[in-house]
Amino acid sequence: MRGKSVLWPAIVLLCAMMIGCAAKPPANGPGALNIAQFTLAQGAIGVPYRQLLVASGGLQPYTWSITSGSLPAGLTVTTDGIISGTPSSDPTQYSTAGCLPTNNSFPITCNFSAQVVDSQSPIHAVDTAAESITINQDLSLTTVPLGAATVGLAYTATFMAANGVPPYNYVVTTGVPCDMNPQQLCPAPGLILNTVVSQNGMANAAEVMGTPTTAGIYSFTVQATDSAGETATTVFSLTIVGRLAGPYAITFNGFDTSQPAGSQAYNLVAQIVAANDMNGSGTITGVLDQNGAAPTTFPSRRTLAQFSLGVPTATRVTCSTSPCLEPRATRAWPRSIR
Repeated sequence: MRGKSVLWPAIVLLCAMMIGCAAKPPANGPGALNIAQFTLAQGAIGVPYRQLLVASGGLQPYTWSITSGSLPAGLTVTTDGIISGTPSSDPTQYSTAGCLPTNNSFPITCNFSAQVVDSQSPIHAVDTAAESITINQDLSLTTVPLGAATVGLAYTATFMAANGVPPYNYVVTTGVPCDMNPQQLCPAPGLILNTVVSQNGMANAAEVMGTPTTAGIYSFTVQATDSAGETATTVFSLTIVGRLAGPYAITFNGFDTSQPAGSQAYNLVAQIVAANDMNGSGTITGVLDQNGAAPTTFPSRRTLAQFSLGVPTATRVTCSTSPCLEPRATRAWPRSIR
């Protein structure tokens, strides 16, 4: 009986231990090893470059290497997965094994395979991914012609930097005080400079936009900055033309050869208003009134003429009645332009 009493507690203890073990299954091993998929940043010649390769799963630490292809000349990768260095400005130094130069010049895209190995033992997990890095010429910003703007009409014009490391940011460094914030500079009264949002880190444009308020010729300097901190500047010129508003005064000096000698000279004054001039051109109408030594029988006539914004020039007037006197010269002086 004593032997049975000693054995029974031992059996109970062994069962309890087995049940407890069964309730806590052993922890799972490391997850699958995977290299994160994303586009590696572009680089520019002479600009320090740094990019981290990223993996997940497996057992850290990881060991990275390049198994095929080639990194851009001047760049190396550490076993920690850090690609760094300063891209070479000599396209002949880029390996033909993986780099694709464009007519032996930049941009140059280098393709390579990155491999990561984890620390599991005795069998390591391994993953490989195809990667590429593009090396551009250094950042540049070139002046381009901007279309003329008109006072009171919405205006938009775009331009874009090139090379460097996109995306870009644009600011006006010399210009006129902005209407909404005089502490900042803008291209011209009523206009602002906007940086268009980049899509997926690609090159993005600058946009001159707004509604001009004052006519004139404006020069402004724009500075572009890329994501590596490089800068490039250039000067743009923008012409803003006014809109004809009137009233305007026109004088006509000529001769009426049908009149007796000594009474042929005449001087006429017209008051006109502009209409349909939303695009800077349209029709003007008015009444010519006799003024001066012209004969009293000379009638007032309604006239029709075409105008365009610009320097006043001699203009032929077509009368709505016949006969029509042909002025020797005509010129218009606007009383006001807005």
